[in-house]
Amino acid sequence: MKNLLTFVLRYKIQILSFIGILVSLYLIYSHYTDTSLACPENSVINCANVVTSQYSTFFSLPLPVYGIVYFVFSFILAFIPRLKKLLFIVTIIALIIVFGLVYIEIALIGSICIYCTSLHIIIFLIFSILLYDLLVKKDSYNTHI
Repeated sequence: MKNLLTFVLRYKIQILSFIGILVSLYLIYSHYTDTSLACPENSVINCANVVTSQYSTFFSLPLPVYGIVYFVFSFILAFIPRLKKLLFIVTIIALIIVFGLVYIEIALIGSICIYCTSLHIIIFLIFSILLYDLLVKKDSYNTHI
């Protein structure tokens, strides 16, 4: 039973990471092709305002590129149980960045992008899974299937 739960947790991280990769790829595609995002535009939700803002790039790369790096990293590390703590640390860093990005969206840009928000939620879910595994299951991730 313990091995099955461990497998399910890793599988959830991999599914969430894969979804994160797909959403990030869509945002990158939109950035480089100047394609409009399929996103409702009203006073609060406006993806175009967010993804075309001065805050949408870092070192000349669109932010979703860094998202892909994180999600590929988490997808791969989910296969390697002994590196769970490394994934947890990297996810904490990603979550701190997410808090900063949410602040930028709300306070500085004044709009929210639903795709960005979905990526933020995915990172939070991965963090929650890892936290559960570390605190509640007490290293069950280290068991091999």
